[in-house]
Amino acid sequence: MNATSQNISMRDALLALAVIASWGFNIAIIRIGALEMPPLFLLSMRFFLCILIFAPFAKRVDAAMVKNVIIYASLYVVAHLGLLFMGAQYISASLVGLILQMGPAFALILGFWFHNERFGLKTTIGIILSFIGVFMILYQPGAHFSIFGAILILLSAFCWVAGSLRMRQVQNLDLATMTFISHVFAAPIILILSFLLEDGQIESISTANWNWVGFILIYQVLAMSYALYLWKELMRRNPVHQLTGFLVMQPLFVVLFGAALLGEMLNTHEIMGGAVLLAGVVIIVVRKMQKKQVLTEDL
Repeated sequence: MNATSQNISMRDALLALAVIASWGFNIAIIRIGALEMPPLFLLSMRFFLCILIFAPFAKRVDAAMVKNVIIYASLYVVAHLGLLFMGAQYISASLVGLILQMGPAFALILGFWFHNERFGLKTTIGIILSFIGVFMILYQPGAHFSIFGAILILLSAFCWVAGSLRMRQVQNLDLATMTFISHVFAAPIILILSFLLEDGQIESISTANWNWVGFILIYQVLAMSYALYLWKELMRRNPVHQLTGFLVMQPLFVVLFGAALLGEMLNTHEIMGGAVLLAGVVIIVVRKMQKKQVLTEDL
């Protein structure tokens, strides 16, 4: 029996656009924060602040759920965010936003490797274009770039996908409890890693621009938590395949905010590499949307 799929409302479309813009802005201010103080130290401050804010709202959960949250937190909160903050000090916010778009390609590769999920020729072309775009960026870098930083962001994108897959095991847990448990686990690990891998933490407390640092911490704790809540609500109200298309707009916002806040501009070679990468991502996303649309109409 065929059914007409629900179309996303104008209100929800604008909310989705606002969430994507907030994520793009977040990458730009992560870059600012990483230049103000050791990035892992800044991230640990964010985690401890989250613990204080969400502790009163956390609920008791069983040991099995705690185990699932810790596995998720290891991949997403510790690995993804830790690598993202570290990489942001080496390359421009715009390039961070572009390289993170490798997530959909990594997701397909992991799905094929671990779950034997198949995909066709067009999707394969999209994956290949994504990798070609990244290699173009790596081959002839411009200002605000290092190979090491780009590799950190690539690893961050991979961990984002792995963590997102594990999120399925905790998707029924409320946001406050999931945030509290995951950050209680992650905060001391990130702080220890900071003192092992970085230096100048104490000095940065007195030398950092606390107008920026304070804004960054408040924005990430409150605005990013609310953005995640909005996105979950949008996914609850709308078909996932209709929301997926908004994700490819995130690099545009990152580039705009990177230029406005940091004065960072992509050179011609980076623009070409980014265009090829995004072309691959668009092919992947469109194919996913088409497949999910067919499944919806056949129900």
